[in-house]
Amino acid sequence: MPSPIPLDPPVMNAVFPDSSFTMPTYLSYAGRVHPLVSLGGAGNSSPLFCVHPVGGHVGEYAPLAWLLAPQPVLGVRSRGLVDPTLEHSSSVAMITDYADVIAGATPAPYRLVGWSLGGLIAHAVACELERRGAPVEFIGMIDPPSAMAAPGPDERALAIGMALAIFHPAPPPRPIQRRATQELPPVGDTGSLAAWCVAHELLPADAPLVEIDATIALFGIHRALFVGHVPGVCAAPLRVWNARGPESHDWSAHTTGACTMTTVGGDHFTIMKPRHIDVIAADLRALR
Repeated sequence: MPSPIPLDPPVMNAVFPDSSFTMPTYLSYAGRVHPLVSLGGAGNSSPLFCVHPVGGHVGEYAPLAWLLAPQPVLGVRSRGLVDPTLEHSSSVAMITDYADVIAGATPAPYRLVGWSLGGLIAHAVACELERRGAPVEFIGMIDPPSAMAAPGPDERALAIGMALAIFHPAPPPRPIQRRATQELPPVGDTGSLAAWCVAHELLPADAPLVEIDATIALFGIHRALFVGHVPGVCAAPLRVWNARGPESHDWSAHTTGACTMTTVGGDHFTIMKPRHIDVIAADLRALR
């Protein structure tokens, strides 16, 4: 297993002006994007594995990695980032692969965190690691869905919103996004949605169109893979942070260990940014 690919840690100059964070590049391994990527930190302490949400990226964890330094933080990203056709064909295949990658990177015990769908994946990977006999120290779930809904009529608008949150340094306000996406081209149109976003001033002219179109495609692929997914039961303690209460799902049913649930504030996207991510980082530091 190759070492984690180091990146210029991603994205957040606007959030942390004194940082060196830039958007990641997509280095490949054996013709595919390698899942494991270093988001920051150094030393010999056990790393925190952060699992991608829909769309496959891990740049959203940059503020968390920055706040946890010098704790090593490793992102687990999609193998289909450059070419969505290389994505796993099932949720089971993805979960098994990520368990292999994590187990091959460092000895147990393991610490996993995931935002959004990444929370469901992190929990499932932890269950798989435990099934193999590997202890998991804790699982963190940041605003996880209780279930993955089937794709609906607003699927492309949701995917564009996710892509803007990832790639745009200052995404247009949600009302502007909603008004623009009411004029999306017909379903089945094979044109680039990223180019459409540039034409409608949702993205800057120099936006990386190929990567953004891949992210939009992976949004639908990932949601479809996890429709009907039923979380198992793990032994590791769960730490769940929700943007808004009351919590809609009792995650204590999915662990035989302790389960702590906290309402942090914000919304599904701003929970990953200051000041809300500071609360989550403080809780994670206390778990070291």
